[in-house]
Amino acid sequence: MIQDIPQSNFNQIKGIVHEVIEHEEYPNITLEVGQNTKRYVNFFLKKAYYESVIDMLKVGNKLMVTYFLSSRNKHGRWYTMANVLRIDWA
Repeated sequence: MIQDIPQSNFNQIKGIVHEVIEHEEYPNITLEVGQNTKRYVNFFLKKAYYESVIDMLKVGNKLMVTYFLSSRNKHGRWYTMANVLRIDWA
């Protein structure tokens, strides 16, 4: 069964830090991504991890983010979040 196999491949994206939000519980960053068409992608970080990579999270820095998506249904609507696993210099 597919449920018995641990996930080993995750999504990665390169971009430029556009915004950093230092929320007490849910810090997040927004990256500007894309070559011809610029888009913005927002990522949530765990507080402890955020504190360990804060020096990398300056507006204008080029980063590569490894992440996974998660979704939940709340009040009849679906919400999808991009959750950071690791941040590296791009």
